[in-house]
Amino acid sequence: MEQVAAGIRDEDPVHLMTVHCGPGDSAAILYGGRPWLQLNNVYHYREDLYAACLEQDARMPRWPYFLIETAYEGEHQATPDRIRRQAYWPLLSGAFGILYGNSPVWHFGSRGVYDRGGDWVAALNSHGAHDMARLAVVFRDRPWWQLRPDRDQKVVTAGFGTFGKLDYVATACTSDGTLAFTYLPATGTANQELTVDLSQLAGPVTAHWFNPTNGRLTPVPGSPFANSGLRQLKSPGDNGSGVNDWLLILKAAADLDSNKRPSSSIRNRSYYPGDPRNAKMKGKNWSEWELVKAARPRFLGHQQPVGGDWWAWGCLTGQNSNGGVGEDGRVRPEQAPFINQMLFRNTRRA
Repeated sequence: MEQVAAGIRDEDPVHLMTVHCGPGDSAAILYGGRPWLQLNNVYHYREDLYAACLEQDARMPRWPYFLIETAYEGEHQATPDRIRRQAYWPLLSGAFGILYGNSPVWHFGSRGVYDRGGDWVAALNSHGAHDMARLAVVFRDRPWWQLRPDRDQKVVTAGFGTFGKLDYVATACTSDGTLAFTYLPATGTANQELTVDLSQLAGPVTAHWFNPTNGRLTPVPGSPFANSGLRQLKSPGDNGSGVNDWLLILKAAADLDSNKRPSSSIRNRSYYPGDPRNAKMKGKNWSEWELVKAARPRFLGHQQPVGGDWWAWGCLTGQNSNGGVGEDGRVRPEQAPFINQMLFRNTRRA
């Protein structure tokens, strides 16, 4: 492992590096202290996945971590609500991201892998894939990177279930009190009641229930609320899929700036047209623009490329064939919103 990592780092001094360990282990546990290790991760099949996530989040010194693997859709008898909760829980337990898997997609329907086979093309349109797209939308529309786990139940003071059980309600909030997310995992079909301390929010509170199975927002009756005192909130119950998991979104009116999308300086990191390795292999000023323009659907039902998004990247705005990339290989600041929109829309269609 040490030699492999050293070889990769010799050729690539730019990108962050981690390692995929076995179930129950994390990169920091097995390889912490190695100079090449920069990201931690969680790989666990335990159903109370948040417990393993919070453990890594509390590790000192702190390491940024993500969920690298857990139960795949189509395996381990994982139900749709399990696929959802093992995505929402980590993101509200300090993870900066999650990876979702599907069988037969991961083995392209090959026989011999659990002797399953399967139509991997059809599985690209699975329930879990759509649920993950909806999750991406609700987080990316808000400053998710500022959320931190509410370990002491300061926001949701009652109705948060039992730690170690599948009914555990995870909450994360921003340090300035402008946003809080609370995920209620499925416990059946009935309404679930929470007690929320609205004084933890920085201003008058607008509250919505987000349905993770269809992406719709439902205003909480009586909202907006004054940011004072305790209030009981009752979830809508069955979300239309036969179970009752919901995401509660509390947003303070004081959230005037933090709910904006990242600045162009952050967005620019989404694309690397000036990578010196590309110049070495492909020639000076090479970019992916011609490849993007020539992209075609690869199979029946493939929804990419999305024509309008490619034009938003370069053509429609009158930029050069590099799609908004300047002579120095950097994304032009005025193009960053269009590039971000393209990436965001394509993720929604994933």
